[in-house]
Amino acid sequence: LTTNVEMFNVAASGSGSEELGFGAVLWALRAGYRVGFVGVSDDHRTDAPDPLIGHGLTGCHADALTRHELIEAFQARRCYPTTGERILVDMDVDGTFMGGELTTTIGSRLPVDVRVTGTAGPIRIELVQGGRVVKRRRCASPECGLTGEVLVRDPSDFVYARIFQGGDDRAWSSPVWIRGECTGGGGCLASRVASGRGGADECLAEWLFPRGASTAIYRREANRIECRDGDPRCDLDDDVGQCTVALGLCFGGTATTRTACDPGEVDDWSVLLPADGAEVRTPPYETRRTLESIHHAAHTAADKSTCSPLSTFRVDLGRQRIEVEARSGDRVDRDELTIDCRNSSRGRRKLAVRLTP
Repeated sequence: LTTNVEMFNVAASGSGSEELGFGAVLWALRAGYRVGFVGVSDDHRTDAPDPLIGHGLTGCHADALTRHELIEAFQARRCYPTTGERILVDMDVDGTFMGGELTTTIGSRLPVDVRVTGTAGPIRIELVQGGRVVKRRRCASPECGLTGEVLVRDPSDFVYARIFQGGDDRAWSSPVWIRGECTGGGGCLASRVASGRGGADECLAEWLFPRGASTAIYRREANRIECRDGDPRCDLDDDVGQCTVALGLCFGGTATTRTACDPGEVDDWSVLLPADGAEVRTPPYETRRTLESIHHAAHTAADKSTCSPLSTFRVDLGRQRIEVEARSGDRVDRDELTIDCRNSSRGRRKLAVRLTP
């Protein structure tokens, strides 16, 4: 299995960062993949003037500078990328170092500690939880630290640090993954879970809505999201003419409270709508690939009875129907969801804090 991905590749794009956008690192984390971050130069023209070698670096926390210790650090995801400066980054969540995983109760708060030693000042640290910046700190000197807490809201989440130095220099810690559990079963997720058509096998796969989502927008019982373009309660982007909503999936009865449905491991998964063949870079294409990736990430995890982090789904003005089918042996669970993106009646407005910076 893949344990690390390129967060920075100076040869791949103008900005060099592979963090944001469809198919990028943050998208993969939201789909449920547990990957650490590395930085590379990837120069295929070293005989040309001004070679790029050294413009992207990977730092690793290893006991010794040996092949064995470095491979172990990569496998444990104890590495982090920089854009070329030798910035030192430490991060832990409740004592779990970057690259690690921990389990706690939903609703609990966990301490976070980030330590940075840069090569120049000023330093700005952003703490990113689930894709949303939840805390910031700026230091005038190259030595900078950030301490705080994160609230565990979801059954699957991740936290990492994003560091800015001086002008364009950056670094990122690898994430810490948090699994949030309900006390006494799945009752704490009952108000956030929606199933498809009903039936005896409805717990094979279920939709997971955001915590505290407005019932007027996320209509759980009707399997419908009715979002108005620009409404900060549901629309997570600033683009006019589309809505970006948050949505996850739970597999194997993790969040169900229906005792009549026996959980089962999903061994076959199909996305029926949006149909295959949509044009690349369109919302239907991205929706289908995201749904496929959510299941693939869950299927390759050690614990297959789990919920994904909240992914983002982009929908143009109008209506997009989603339909998926989960199978466990001869059992079938077909789930539908309609996302209705409506035109704003009040024009542009000042936006609340977004999931993506």
